[in-house]
Amino acid sequence: GSGGQDREGFSSGLDIGTHEILDRLTREGFLVLRVDDRGVGDSTGPLEDLTFDDLCADGRRALRFLMARPDVDAARVALIGHSEGGVSAPVLAASEPVAAVVLMAAPARPLEDLLLEQLAAARKASGAEPEELASFTREFDGFVAAIARGEALAAGGLAPELAAFLPARAWVASHLGRDPLPFVTALRCPILIAQGGRDVQVSAERDAHRLLAALDAAEHADHELALFPELDHLFKLAGDPPSELDYLKARPVDAVFLDELVAWLRARLMP
Repeated sequence: GSGGQDREGFSSGLDIGTHEILDRLTREGFLVLRVDDRGVGDSTGPLEDLTFDDLCADGRRALRFLMARPDVDAARVALIGHSEGGVSAPVLAASEPVAAVVLMAAPARPLEDLLLEQLAAARKASGAEPEELASFTREFDGFVAAIARGEALAAGGLAPELAAFLPARAWVASHLGRDPLPFVTALRCPILIAQGGRDVQVSAERDAHRLLAALDAAEHADHELALFPELDHLFKLAGDPPSELDYLKARPVDAVFLDELVAWLRARLMP
């Protein structure tokens, strides 16, 4: 996903749950590769002006390192991409001999569409009136357009939630207008779309079902959607109502999701 995470899936102290997924896969007989993101934990590398292409290049190096190991069957390697990783995994799989791809809470729309939806929803939940939401939408559109043009922007003249993205403006710019669907539909390997029904960051209807429809239309041979109605973006049980504040609570990754993930991977990689 987006943001720096260590090899176990901790991001600025937040437990995303990656270690639970990897531990379960290891117990089931899979080899897994745990990597600290660039600039996190024991990984070095420049962070300034980091782009989506840079992150894909890091992923490609990790994948090729894994496939070159003598204890790995390079013909049976799967990529599991979560959130932004669900955008980068198909990019890697399009050029590498990957046997299967799992898309966990993967966007089916460009970044700017998701960001506006998320930020506007947060404002609405805080009690913003329709006029304020319309004004914020105009400000967001202007912010995105300015980044696309490479204009200088001052944090003091922006809404706080937009100013927070200024340090990552190169990353934002690299995502603008990027439609994930062509990369997904170009894949020939098996694809599992996994989605939580109470995800407040990526939508089951506007993302997961759109991915499914695109693969159906492309007549992809082996794809399916696994929808977990009560789970959130981290594939943990969501609160009521669901909120990103749930991420701060100590909760396990859902056992049913882990069971289905293992069964799907085993059927395709361990026949």
